Amino acid sequence: MSFEAMALINSNIGEENLALIGYSKAIDIYRELVEINFDVYSSGLSNVLNNLAVLHYKMKKYDSSEKMYQEALEIRSKLAKKNPDFFSKDLAFTLFNVANLLKVQNKINQAEEKYLEAVKIFRQLQKGNPGQFDLFLVKNLVGLSLFYKDSKKDKDKSILYCKEADAALSNIAPNPEVLSLRQYTESITKAWGG
Repeated sequence: MSFEAMALINSNIGEENLALIGYSKAIDIYRELVEINFDVYSSGLSNVLNNLAVLHYKMKKYDSSEKMYQEALEIRSKLAKKNPDFFSKDLAFTLFNVANLLKVQNKINQAEEKYLEAVKIFRQLQKGNPGQFDLFLVKNLVGLSLFYKDSKKDKDKSILYCKEADAALSNIAPNPEVLSLRQYTESITKAWGG
């Protein structure tokens, strides 16, 4: 089993220190491989960096999380420019994660920019692949609606993104995740007096 896989398992079971060691070793290996062939190995490096950033975020090590996310974003931006159909989704995921981090750091305007960029990418992906990215778009729209409700206190934008999420949810077959997202949209609407 790879260092990356072991690190992910350890992270998921709460063994953060073991996960940190595994991710560090995986990053070292990928950095060497990226020197040999960027196009082949940079995606793997960006995945490990993103996962390590998520772990640092969970551990409330926000500065190191931001550093890892920024490096992952740089790589994923390059990859998405070369092959948008394949790599734009990963870029949007990382943008959303960065937005969540920036919000926690009270960097509200920067967070807003990243949320909007992630939603824009998922809208584009959804248009080109109807049905395939609906759930990802809804998650981002709900996150953006919550951001405008809790951080920016902008009722109009919060309701706008909430309604768009609600409309998109109607196109997705019910499952526990969809039902959870529906509860979010209902609570957002209720919070604004609707």
